[in-house]
Amino acid sequence: MYYKFSCPVPKEQRPINQYMELVQSNFFNWPILPDSLYKRKIVQAFLTCFVICLPFSSLFFSIQQAPSKFALVNFIISIFLLLLIIIRLVLGWNYIKQRLYNPTIFYEESGWYDGRIWVKSKNILVQDRLIHAYQVLPVIKKLYKTLLLGTCLLLAFLLLVIFS
Repeated sequence: MYYKFSCPVPKEQRPINQYMELVQSNFFNWPILPDSLYKRKIVQAFLTCFVICLPFSSLFFSIQQAPSKFALVNFIISIFLLLLIIIRLVLGWNYIKQRLYNPTIFYEESGWYDGRIWVKSKNILVQDRLIHAYQVLPVIKKLYKTLLLGTCLLLAFLLLVIFS
């Protein structure tokens, strides 16, 4: 899991190092956790959003006059925020997926004005594509399933609010 010494790409811009940073991150490592811990993180994020959104739900319905609609609106806002969190996870993992899969690496030597492209050697390309296929793609599939489930829940609660 290392690049040869001839690689001109700075260490922090190498796809393998970016992948390792992502895996070690406290936020982006959620999907690589075991399923029970991943689900617990998602539920904790939802509950946090639910509590934070309570004041915003009162803008739509009063808790004394329509408690069921108040709760449904709070669920909708909370699920929407949770979907934004999941989309952020998807974007981060998709960025690494593209960096690992591409046969070239765009990098900046000293600033935004002097970008360069380096063609990966055959060994590095094989290594990166193996990580892409066996480590990153399953994570992205897991995130897409979560995103789909969250979207279905959001639509269900929206329909409940509309037709109730």
